Amino acid sequence: MEFNSKIEKFDNHYVSQSPNGTDQLQYWVGNDICDAVGVTRHLLKNRLVANEITALYGEPKVGKTHIAITCAIACVMGDEFWGVKFPPGGTVIYVAAERYEQAVQRIRAQFLHHGYEEIPPEFILVGGIPTVCFSNVTLIEQLKALVAKNSPILVIFDTYVRMTDNDEDKSRDADDNIQALTLIIRCSGVECAGIVVHHSGKDLSKGMRGSSAMLAAVTTVWKVAKKSKQKHLCLSMDDANCMAAPEPCFFEIITKLVPRRRLLEEDQEVGIAVPVENRTATATREDQILEIIRGAGTTGTTIEQILKEMNQIVGKCSVSTLRRSLETFIDDGVVTESRSGKQAIYRVTEKS
Repeated sequence: MEFNSKIEKFDNHYVSQSPNGTDQLQYWVGNDICDAVGVTRHLLKNRLVANEITALYGEPKVGKTHIAITCAIACVMGDEFWGVKFPPGGTVIYVAAERYEQAVQRIRAQFLHHGYEEIPPEFILVGGIPTVCFSNVTLIEQLKALVAKNSPILVIFDTYVRMTDNDEDKSRDADDNIQALTLIIRCSGVECAGIVVHHSGKDLSKGMRGSSAMLAAVTTVWKVAKKSKQKHLCLSMDDANCMAAPEPCFFEIITKLVPRRRLLEEDQEVGIAVPVENRTATATREDQILEIIRGAGTTGTTIEQILKEMNQIVGKCSVSTLRRSLETFIDDGVVTESRSGKQAIYRVTEKS
């Protein structure tokens, strides 16, 4: 069979172009293979990777958008987020595919909290009607052009479900959706990371809603959960490709008075997420386990229940690790173990 492809060499790799000029097969020869993959660049070390998509998920109404906006504003200010500083001088594009009016108030409140009277031009909000979704080719192309023109270092897509109109349970659709988001951020003239806000399933411990292919398609997965018995939000690394997971960080929701801008408007109190440090935020794993058991009161709790809460608060904890901690607590006299049928019930003692 005869092929009439034209082969050209670009930057140590080859491009074979088909006769119709549309499809291109790229390949590398010999030691040029070393150039096939670039160096992984972190926008936030071990947290956010440039040129890739990070998923930020949690239960409905848990505070995902609060965390996303806090991250975006820290990026614009070159400030610290999750213990690491963003590079200075960065531009952010925030795609509010749902409730953009609410996003406006939260963005303004966050900047006021940091002493800004006006929102800086490095923060760009995309919203309105019609909603930006993958089936609207015109808006997607305009979004790509906006990214190319402004060269952001971070693009946030909020939310995944509002931008998609295919079947999120199908692996092929999930792959296509993340690929579409990746193509958008790679239109930037600088190294740019993407964050897509998504929902969990009915059971938070089972991860993101929809096809498991999404987990494979993104580079890192951030989880937002309510901290047990408190109003704090816990942000943790639920999954990451080839990098060490950082310690979780914690936020609390406070209210900020946002003054009116027009005569017929009223001042509003708007909730924003701010980092918080307290004893339990830096507590050891044993402290967290003991706090969960204490929260169960006189009723007590089981290993299964403790594991579920641990997964929601600070990330995965193995059964063997939990059993060792419980044995230590029992030996020290701070926890008691009793039986209810075949189940072991754990309660704190007065000593603890």
